[in-house]
Amino acid sequence: MSTRGIYANDPVRGYVDAYDRNAPSWGNLAEYNWSHCKQRPFVAGTFVWAGFDYRGEPTPYYDWPCISSHFGILDTCGFPKDSFYYYQSWWSDRTVLHVFPHWNWPGRQGQDIDVWVYSNCQSVELFLNGRSLGRQNMRRDGHLEWKVKYEPGVLWAVGRRGEQKAAEARIETTGQATAIRLVPDRATLRADGEDVAMVRVEVVDAQGRIVPDADNEIAFEASGSGRLIGVGNGDPSSHESDKGRVRRAFNGLCQAIVQAGRQAGAIGLSAHSPGLRGATVELSAAACTPRPFVPAAVTRLSFECSELQPAPRYILPAGLPTPDVTFSPVGTIGAEGLCDLREFHGGKDGLLYVRVRATVPRGGTGSLLYGADGPVKVWVNDMEVGCQPTATNPVRPDEYKARVEWKEGENIIVFALATNGGNAWGVLPRVVLS
Repeated sequence: MSTRGIYANDPVRGYVDAYDRNAPSWGNLAEYNWSHCKQRPFVAGTFVWAGFDYRGEPTPYYDWPCISSHFGILDTCGFPKDSFYYYQSWWSDRTVLHVFPHWNWPGRQGQDIDVWVYSNCQSVELFLNGRSLGRQNMRRDGHLEWKVKYEPGVLWAVGRRGEQKAAEARIETTGQATAIRLVPDRATLRADGEDVAMVRVEVVDAQGRIVPDADNEIAFEASGSGRLIGVGNGDPSSHESDKGRVRRAFNGLCQAIVQAGRQAGAIGLSAHSPGLRGATVELSAAACTPRPFVPAAVTRLSFECSELQPAPRYILPAGLPTPDVTFSPVGTIGAEGLCDLREFHGGKDGLLYVRVRATVPRGGTGSLLYGADGPVKVWVNDMEVGCQPTATNPVRPDEYKARVEWKEGENIIVFALATNGGNAWGVLPRVVLS
C-alpha cells in the first residue's frame, strides 16, 4: 500500500508512505512477494491487487477522509507511484534507475532522509551536490537504500553494468511554483464523440521542474470541437468533484480529461490558477467513421396532458397550445410506454394536447416513432414533424415515423390528439438517434 508522493504514514489525512513498508495483514510487500515467487520455480506467477487505486476499500484507515484504496501500482489518474519502478525494474528489459523521495524538505536540514533506489543496473552510486555517498551492488529483485543527511541541492544516481555507465537519474530541490504545464497523451483525437485525451497537469517552478509538494487549485476550460468531461489528482482523500472544472494539484500533479465531439476541428484546453502562469494546449479532432453502435434511447420521458379542448372538425389546422392551456402530469403509463389519456377525456369527444419532455443523451439526426389511436398532429421543439388525419385503434407501436433533429438535453414533443369520439386511449412515442 502507498500514496503517490507521500513519505510518512499520516492517519489524520489518510495517507500511506510510498516506501515499500506497508501491507495489510492478509497481503505482502511488493518486493517480498515477487522475491518469494522468483525463488520458487514451481510457482507460475503472482497476482498484484491492484494495478490502479480505486474508489472504496481505503485500507488501512477505513475512515474519513479516505475515499479510495491505496493498493494500486498507479494512482486513480494513472500516475505512477514509486513501486511502479520496482516492477518495471524486474518485469521489463528496459534499463531502469529510479531514485526517491523528492528533495524538497524545508526545515529538515541535517536530518536523515531515507533514499531508495529501484534499478536493474548491477550497481548504483549516489551523489549529493557532487559528493559520492557510496556505491552499492544491486541484489536481484531487490532495492538499495541510503541514509542521507538533507541539504538542498541535487541528488544524483549513476547506474552501472560492470564499469560501464548504464543510466543516470537526478532529483533536485525546486523553487516555488510559478507556472502550469499541460502534457496531453496524444495530439489528435477521433471526432467520434467518444475518443478522449488524458492531459497531465504539472505545477512547475521557474526552471520547469515539477514542484513535488504543490497543491495549487487549477481551473480548466475547454473550447472548440471538444469538451472537458473530468478532472482528478490521485489524492485518496480528495472530496472534490471528478466532474467539475476545478481541481487541486496533489503533490505537483493533477489531470484533465478532454473528449472529442462529432465535428472535426481544433480543441483548446486552458488552465489557470491564481499566482501561476497559465497554460493552453491545442489538440485536433480528426474526421472519422464512427464505430457501429445500437441507436441510443432517451434517458427519460415525462408526460403531461391538457384539459379537454373543443373537438376540431379536422386535425390538420390544429396549432400548438396557447399559453393559457394548463397541463397536468399523466399518472398512467401502460405497456410499452403507452401514455394513457382516458382519465383526461372521460369518454368525451374533444382535443387533448400531450406534452412530452424527452431527455436525449446526445444531439443529432434521428427519428420520432409513434403510435396514436386518434387523428394526431406532432411538433418537436415547436417545429411540426408529422400529421396523421385518420385514426387507428388500438394503438400500434412505431406505426408512424418522423425525421427529427434532436438536441442534446431536453426536447419538447407536443401531440395534438383528437379523442376519436372518446375512444382514444393515448399516444406511444419512442425517440431514436441514428
